[in-house]
Amino acid sequence: MEKMILLVDDDEDEFELFIEALHETHFTCDCIFAKTAEQALNLLCYTVPDTIFLDYNMPKINGLKCLTKIKQITNLKDVPVILYSNAITDELSKIAISLGATLCIKKPNKFNTLVEILHQVLTNRWRN
Repeated sequence: MEKMILLVDDDEDEFELFIEALHETHFTCDCIFAKTAEQALNLLCYTVPDTIFLDYNMPKINGLKCLTKIKQITNLKDVPVILYSNAITDELSKIAISLGATLCIKKPNKFNTLVEILHQVLTNRWRN
């Protein structure tokens, strides 16, 4: 069964890297991309992904505000939302988890680390 992943990130280069890493996991995934929180929220009106990766630092609506709005959408309440950002701190993680994030992941500096993280998420073997 093919999984659908939504990546919400204002950096288009991040999407390209994310797609390459997903390909390396050898899982069959469809990955869709939203460049802003507003775009993601509009997309989520008619799409229910299996997992949402959400950047924190975005213009207008940051990742925490977007997370709050996502968790208010009834048919998305069970969809794992992973805060995925360079800005992850212990404090930000605590806040995100309290708002309904499943996991908080700091964007790795190495491509192979990203592949491993995605593999863990796709096999439900993540660690926080």
